Amino acid sequence: MLTFSNPAAPEMEDEYHRWYSQVHIPQLLAHVPGLTAATRYRCGDGSPHRYLTVYQVEGSDRAVLQDLADRMADGTLDRSPALQRDPPPIMIFVDPIDDRGDPVAGPVHG
Repeated sequence: MLTFSNPAAPEMEDEYHRWYSQVHIPQLLAHVPGLTAATRYRCGDGSPHRYLTVYQVEGSDRAVLQDLADRMADGTLDRSPALQRDPPPIMIFVDPIDDRGDPVAGPVHG
């Protein structure tokens, strides 16, 4: 799962990074069973989003989305005013493929 996001404002960048790394990711990994790891990246010039988080997902995309929605609704996951919501973060699920474009069960190394 790829999540692209931005800080809400330049003066909130430090709080955005603190919340994302110390609160958000640990909460997701603890409370959303299909999320098993996360790595954060800075996006290159020209991207509308400054940051990308790549989450390792085990199981169904649909189950992860449902668990995320449920944990947001029940207050388990904290939201931060340091996270830009307009435009909102973009979340995309991706699956590995082989050299023919066929799905594979795990990471492709080559």
